[in-house]
Amino acid sequence: MLPLLDVFMVVLFVFATIQEQQIDSSTHELDALSETVTQLTHERDQQTERVEQLADELAELETRSRQQAARERELEQLVEAYEQECGPRRPNGPVCPTAAVNPDAKAQAAMAALHERLLDNVAVFEVEVEGQGDLATGKLRNHCCYRADPPDGEWRRCGEIPSDAIEQVAWIDDGADGLIDGLSRTRGGNAVVLLRQGTLARYRISNDLAELLRERMPSHRIYDDGASAGPLRCPLLGD
Repeated sequence: MLPLLDVFMVVLFVFATIQEQQIDSSTHELDALSETVTQLTHERDQQTERVEQLADELAELETRSRQQAARERELEQLVEAYEQECGPRRPNGPVCPTAAVNPDAKAQAAMAALHERLLDNVAVFEVEVEGQGDLATGKLRNHCCYRADPPDGEWRRCGEIPSDAIEQVAWIDDGADGLIDGLSRTRGGNAVVLLRQGTLARYRISNDLAELLRERMPSHRIYDDGASAGPLRCPLLGD
């Protein structure tokens, strides 16, 4: 009986050892799982905090966007009110031509003063186009130049405007030799662009350019004066 009892005790000891190892292994797995859960909970809390922060930033951006939109609508109304009273502003022209005709009109004078303040927030550009015959090819080439803040701004070349409509679109899409970049440098996105062409330029090419600019730059007010009665102002067109 004693040997059998010894064997029985050894078996019990082995089972106890295996059970203890299993318990230790389960405890380690449980600790690891608990640590993973704690880490994931921490990451979730961080993500929740980040989401709340982004939501606050988005709300602030939306508020700023609404405020900017309100300012732009107010500016748009001021421009329209001026133009109803005085017509489009012409660089180097009088502040309000109708006020000059009727100097006693207080409302018109007030509108002219308002427009002067308005120009502090609106960029003004002049674009001129003139034609020049190419003796080598026998073709007419239409060159353009532009300036900001007339009459004090510096004139800059904007290359050659193609005569073909499809080529004109490609020219505009490529930046129009710096013209698009130049006209994009505004005061808060508000700008007035005045186009005119010389008598040698292709018929109504300034009108074509005006339409393309309206499509590409809808926030700008584009005015086409057509063929100039006098000489153009840009000295670069004669080079």
